[in-house]
This record gives sequence, C-alpha cells and structure tokens, in this order.
Amino acid sequence: MLSDLVRNSILLFGLIFVYGALNFKPNETKRIKIIVAGLMIGFFTIMIMMYPWRFETGTSATIFYDTRSVILSVAAAFFNPLATLIAMIASVTYRIIIGGDGAIAGVLSIITASGIGLLWRVLRKKYMKKNVFFEFIILGFIVHVVVVLCQLALPWEKAMIVIPAIILPYLTLYPLVGAILAIALKNQIDRLEANDKIRQSELLLKASIESPSNLIMCSLDKNYNHLTFNEMHIHFMKHEFGANVSLQTNFLESLNDDTLSKNFKSKFDLVLQNHRITMVYECHKIEGIKYVEVSINPILDEQDKVIGLTLFGQDISEKRRREEEILHISYHDFLTNLYNRRY
Repeated sequence: MLSDLVRNSILLFGLIFVYGALNFKPNETKRIKIIVAGLMIGFFTIMIMMYPWRFETGTSATIFYDTRSVILSVAAAFFNPLATLIAMIASVTYRIIIGGDGAIAGVLSIITASGIGLLWRVLRKKYMKKNVFFEFIILGFIVHVVVVLCQLALPWEKAMIVIPAIILPYLTLYPLVGAILAIALKNQIDRLEANDKIRQSELLLKASIESPSNLIMCSLDKNYNHLTFNEMHIHFMKHEFGANVSLQTNFLESLNDDTLSKNFKSKFDLVLQNHRITMVYECHKIEGIKYVEVSINPILDEQDKVIGLTLFGQDISEKRRREEEILHISYHDFLTNLYNRRY
C-alpha cells in the first residue's frame, strides 16, 4: 500500500515539475497554451488512475482509489477553466472506458472535484487568503467529503465496504497532500510572476535610461564594474577614452589614464561611504561636447546598505558657453569689446 501511495504522489507532483519546466502560466490567455495545459493535467490524472492505491478490505473485495480528486481540484483552483474542462473530460472518458461497478462513482468524483475547484478559483479571487496551506486544507476537506459521498453511487453492499475504508485517508491525508501541491504550484506561479516583473523592470529601466539623448548613465558595483549603462555611455567611453564597455568591465581600467583613474576612484570611494558628489568633467576628444556635469550617487539596498553607485553625466557645454558669454558681456563694452568699468 505504501509503495502504491508513493508512486501516486510522485505522479501527482510530476505535474509541478513539468509545469515549471514549460513555464506555463495558470492564467494563460493563449488558446493553444490553455489546451496544452489541459491535456497535460488530463495526462497526469490518467496516469494517476492507472496506478491506483490498492486497499485490501479483508473480504473478497479489493478497493482501488487514487489522488485524481487532489490534482483536479487544485488544478481547477489555479488554471484556466477551459484547461480544467479538458482535463475533466479526458479523465471522465478514461474512467468510463475502465467501466465496472464504480464507474458512476468515479465519474461523479471527477466532476465534483473539478467543479468545487473551479468554484474555489472564483472565491479565492474575492476573498484571497494569505495562508495558502490552510486555505487548501479546507478546500481538500470539502472536496473529499463530497467525493466520499459520491461512493454512495456504488452498489449498497460495496459502498458499505468502500466508505469506511477510504474515509480516514480521504479526509486527513488527501487534504494535506493537496495543500502541499497547492504550495508547490503557488511557488511556481510566484516565480513566473517575479520573472515577468523583472523583465518589465528591465524594459522600463532601459527605456528610462535611453530616452534622454544627451544623458550619460551607468551603474557600478563596489568593485567599480559595470552593471548597467546606456548607449550614450558606450559612445562617450569609446570616443573619449577608446574603451569598449560591456557588462562587468571595470570603469577605472577603461579610462586608460592613471591620474584620472585615481581621481575618479577617490570620488567613488567617497560615494560608497554614502556621500553624493557632483563634478564637472572637461572633455578633450568628443566633438560637440566640452563639459559634462557628472552626478555620482550611492545605490542602497533594503537595509540602506551601499551596494554600488550610479553615475549620471549631462552635457552642459551649451550652458557653460552661455554662462561664459554672459560673463564676458558683463565685463566688456558691447561696442568696443574693451573692458568696462566693472572690470
């Protein structure tokens, strides 16, 4: 009996591993992926039904039961209703093909487990629980109370043998297994959602740092290696220092100037002590850019610990030129260009 239960459980959790490998989202909207998910759930349900948990009653009757109600109810609570319907139809079809006195009870258990799971899917959207384990313990208990009642569809003498034999594992072990399955499935969902958020954040960050055409931007770790940068930074480093920038290349080594490297390092070290610095860098090789205002700020983690720094450079050549013109005009006569009394 124990080996049958272990085999059934392995097949049950095999769905999670396949689901994780395929990176399918339960709330997938693409029809083809919904169908594939439904077929996948149906396949594992049928495999579970092919390797039932056998229980000898002590009489001439041998009872066969499995965890189909667990996988169908939990999957219905997470996956698209169409996927659940496909899995349910596949399972019902297989159970009818098997036949026997338990066919009606088996079909009823499949339909009720799937139906309660779908209802739970609606309810958990409105009344979301923080404790997923406790939530699915309750779901599992409700589902398997109904599944036990479905056994009344058996011939009466067999029902009186089956129900006492299955009621204990169905109302204790199965809800526990279902809750563990739900947590595993929820973790996979959280992982996929986290990956989506990371991708969205990366796209947003890329759009943000690339949108200003005259903004030089990069972020460095505590060893001065590049973490992120925009196209303007690549252009600037290439034409000003002859450096090819890529991820993890060292900013200071890219400068190809020991004096300049020491100057930037001293400022970076100060920023890594949670200070902020603004300076003006005078360019020598880039046409059209003579002065760049550089702002260097620390990157802090959730504990306010410095884990790196950001460097923003703004072309202020035109601004500096106008300031110099204003300064020149203030000290020179407009007509003669000679120094005025203010000088």
